[in-house]
Amino acid sequence: MSKEGKFIPMRKIIIVFITTLLIYSCDAYKSVTDSTYLGMTKKEFIQEVKYPTLEMAYEGVEVYKKTKRVVRGGIAIFETHFFYFKEGKLIRIDTGERVNPRQVIDLNINNKNI
Repeated sequence: MSKEGKFIPMRKIIIVFITTLLIYSCDAYKSVTDSTYLGMTKKEFIQEVKYPTLEMAYEGVEVYKKTKRVVRGGIAIFETHFFYFKEGKLIRIDTGERVNPRQVIDLNINNKNI
């Protein structure tokens, strides 16, 4: 048996390992909004989005912030999203640098039956 015949299985193992690593690492850079949806409960959100920060709570409306590193066009950037909950349900998702308090008040006043 030639030496090449002995190394083929090792090459296959290395190729499978590298491919798996690439697929897994790409998944780690997905946007946080890929796993969230309007109407999800706060409990589901906390399980799906690890370590969100409570930014504001006002009369039944809670706003959580999550910053995550994602890859866009081959460049890694940080995305910040704000998740608005009313009565335990996700009702709004925004991007930006900070929570707009006026939006929180409007959600409380204008959307009583969400």
